[in-house]
Amino acid sequence: MSPPPRPPPALLDELVEEALLRVPPDDPASLVRASLVCKLWHRIISGRHFRRRYREFHPSPPMLGFFYHKSPRATRFMPTSTFRLPRGDRANWHAMDARHGRVVFHVPISASCFSGIFTDIRELIVLNLTTGEERRLPMPLGAHFSGTWNAAVVCAADGCDHLDCPSGGPFTIVFVCTHVLERLTSVCTFSSTTGSWSIAVSFEHPKGYVAHRSALVGNTLYFILRLCNQILGYDLGSQELSVIGSPSLSRTETETEEVWADPFTTEDGRLGIAMFDAPKFHLWSTETGLHGHAEWVQQRVFELDKLPPDGPFGITPLFCGTVDKNCVIFVGTRDGLFTVDLKSGRVRNLLEDHGICDIVPYMSFSTPTSLQANKLLMEDEVRRLIISCYPREPSCESKELWT
Repeated sequence: MSPPPRPPPALLDELVEEALLRVPPDDPASLVRASLVCKLWHRIISGRHFRRRYREFHPSPPMLGFFYHKSPRATRFMPTSTFRLPRGDRANWHAMDARHGRVVFHVPISASCFSGIFTDIRELIVLNLTTGEERRLPMPLGAHFSGTWNAAVVCAADGCDHLDCPSGGPFTIVFVCTHVLERLTSVCTFSSTTGSWSIAVSFEHPKGYVAHRSALVGNTLYFILRLCNQILGYDLGSQELSVIGSPSLSRTETETEEVWADPFTTEDGRLGIAMFDAPKFHLWSTETGLHGHAEWVQQRVFELDKLPPDGPFGITPLFCGTVDKNCVIFVGTRDGLFTVDLKSGRVRNLLEDHGICDIVPYMSFSTPTSLQANKLLMEDEVRRLIISCYPREPSCESKELWT
């Protein structure tokens, strides 16, 4: 009788890590399951070195899902991957911005009477979706009586390149507010370290108001000022404002007074503008001109109603937003909400519903930390013990609902 064949030699740690690096970033549940294979894989995946390499290996964070508003009283999260939220819909939470693993919401608390005028009192909530850490902060002084406003969140850790932002690290909220009667726009910041708002800086303009979306390019946040063909830039380091002109479509290209526009960050880290004049979609980006000044260059023009062979864009679509660096746009129609990949032309139906607005994409890497992986490892050992005692395996969704 011949002896049994020898087991194959164990893979080197370096080869295991190289294989795990190639798990798609939009499938975080696979990394969780892989961390439960054995102690070696568990140690590799939960280590800080692997998380760092994983983010460097993949060029940009994936879109794990997006927040949207169907009604003014609730924000809903629609996953586009195996990522899931630890909680469901947030009643009265309104998503404003998502960046570096955090989401900023504003929440109407109540109505109070001040000098005979009833006004909504709001607060801001910053939520870290990775750790579940929640921070509540008051709105800046005077914000309740403004015309339009926007809030953006950025990581404020010293020297962070935002590949692996520290959990529980410092953050900054940039609040932009247009005072319609005074015809000026003000910007102030909230520091999680000091717990206070800065003194506002302002500039005057004859018309226009700040729009909902923002884009981070280098150390500067950019906001669209609608109706005045301008873009507001706020330098996070110097806390100075700058105003640049936005690209404009000629009267031969559009018959409308105002086209819908959103700022975004291009794949190579420049400022881009997506302009929607139904059914055409125009992509612009900044390039350095001959005299060293940034100039707008039109990159591509798409006719959305011609992208899919028998697609839903025969009805005039509503432009809902863009996704930084991923060349993906959201398009809302009467048939539902769609994404269009501008590289491949692929159209994806996300929701068969209409009336959706204020899309806030959530882009981040989701890999288990050592503490989280240890917790799942303990849960898995308990599950195996239960299976050994009972013939039927109980249902368990904890791994699929990984955050």
